[in-house]
Amino acid sequence: MYSTEMLQIIVFALFVGVALLSLGEKVSGLVSLIGQGTDTMLKITEFVMEFSPFGIAALMASLVTKVSGATMKEVILLIITDNVCAILLLFIIYPLMIKVFAKLDGYKFLKRISGPIIVALTTSSSAATLPVSIRTAEEKLGVPEKIYGFTLPLGNTCGMNGFALFIGLCCIFASNLYGFPITFGGIAQFVFLGIILSIGAAGVKGAGVVMSTVLLESLGMPLTLIPILAAIWPTIDPAHTTLNNVSDLTGTTIIARQLNQLDEEVFAKD
Repeated sequence: MYSTEMLQIIVFALFVGVALLSLGEKVSGLVSLIGQGTDTMLKITEFVMEFSPFGIAALMASLVTKVSGATMKEVILLIITDNVCAILLLFIIYPLMIKVFAKLDGYKFLKRISGPIIVALTTSSSAATLPVSIRTAEEKLGVPEKIYGFTLPLGNTCGMNGFALFIGLCCIFASNLYGFPITFGGIAQFVFLGIILSIGAAGVKGAGVVMSTVLLESLGMPLTLIPILAAIWPTIDPAHTTLNNVSDLTGTTIIARQLNQLDEEVFAKD
């Protein structure tokens, strides 16, 4: 921790989590303390994010005046690529998954979940979108509570597909910017970090900026990129949040369908 070796910290945290689960009630006090610490840090993050528009405005002004033309080109390319990939996932991959695995109309599925999509786009918060997703799963998709009551809260914490997409793109972006070689081992590390960090990302607005610091530390890259990411975050975060929530609803619908628990009459209503 002193030398900020994040991969080692992550692996150690996984072992600690397994140990706490195996000990059960014996360590309930420690588990409660960790949970309270998490809630405290999330509240601090919320306080910071309330003032973030002023900081982001200053960062964008600094970005425009100090960043070189080549760097600005890479930044614009990252924004475009991130949003294009998000659109492809939303309108092609998820409907295709619904069609293949649930045998349902994928675009009708998107229409049925328009409520969570709008909330996710406007709030950029998976936690704020969760209640709407729960109501949509029951009233629009016909998923029973015994399924969505488990999958949606779990997915809201662990199913950060949008942020996982960004991690992959950010790794390539940072490597190109700082001249780091992109090797097969590096790609494997990018994938591992995408899985682990997306699971650990909090469902609050702007949490991805904090996790990006962990990402760059893990890759051994300088943190000078963080102000740039913070400045462009409002342009990419809505797409990430939308993917996070749509992926949860996609998985929930597929599970309900494959378990023959989906109410098709509810799903088919106009």
